[in-house]
Amino acid sequence: MINIRINPFYILLLFITLSGVSFFKLNFIQQSYEDELTTFNEFQHNSEAYKNLKNKIASITDVNRILIRFKKENIEQKETKSTILLTMKNNNIKKLNQFLNKILNSNFKIKKLMIQKDIIEVEIIKW
Repeated sequence: MINIRINPFYILLLFITLSGVSFFKLNFIQQSYEDELTTFNEFQHNSEAYKNLKNKIASITDVNRILIRFKKENIEQKETKSTILLTMKNNNIKKLNQFLNKILNSNFKIKKLMIQKDIIEVEIIKW
């Protein structure tokens, strides 16, 4: 029978070494997680910015499509930083009705809509 005696100092040294390696590994994983979280937040911010830009461009192109469709009519377009103002003056009620239906059936955020006998004025918010 072999007598094996382990020095308690070696056991303590092994415990300290394992604890140090564990804390080092945990710190590395935590730092990696924080880097990934920062990357994810940047990606999410960029995707929101792209989505807003895409919607803004779609809004402007939809307005241009409507203007092309009603090219013969007298439609005034005034563009500000945050809105687009469209004014159609016409005596033909049928044309005014078509213009109004096209605007209301489109996917616009309408800030102001004014309808008179021969004038339709629409203020559209740029997304």
